Amino acid sequence: MPRRSSPGLTKGGHVLTEKLLRETREELVRADGKAQILFAVSGVVIGVVLSGTLAGDWSPVDLSSLARVFWWIGVGSAAVGLAALVVGIWPRLIPAAAGRVTYFEDVRGYESGGALIPHLNAEATRRDRDAEQLWRLSKIAHRKYLAVQVAVGALAAAATLCAIAALIG
Repeated sequence: MPRRSSPGLTKGGHVLTEKLLRETREELVRADGKAQILFAVSGVVIGVVLSGTLAGDWSPVDLSSLARVFWWIGVGSAAVGLAALVVGIWPRLIPAAAGRVTYFEDVRGYESGGALIPHLNAEATRRDRDAEQLWRLSKIAHRKYLAVQVAVGALAAAATLCAIAALIG
């Protein structure tokens, strides 16, 4: 969806945009927190399984043929879940918008503070910076939550499949 230039927000639009922007920033923190917790828990579980395997106490080869199929599909599902968590945690760097100063990535492209000043002044007269930032951050929040959803589904499938493998193993 292309961005559209706006002549400026109304007072009510500005108030709503500020509120939505604050809520979106909170959602980004929540999504990151959920992904980090799931990543840590997954790491602990995988560490326990690996330590048992490396110590020689257990190996997937000890499972029956059918149980091994469940086990390895479960392991693949766990890998998908972990990859989705990495996608969720990975910092998003949105490309700078030419001529706009709405996001920290826009600022870093200027050669000096002096070169930035006219662009900051121009941005201030537009009066739609919060709307632009809301648009950008909403996309990031959506991607993070989507990654967490994929991870939860994949990790739940992995736990179920590996448990079935252990039960029939």
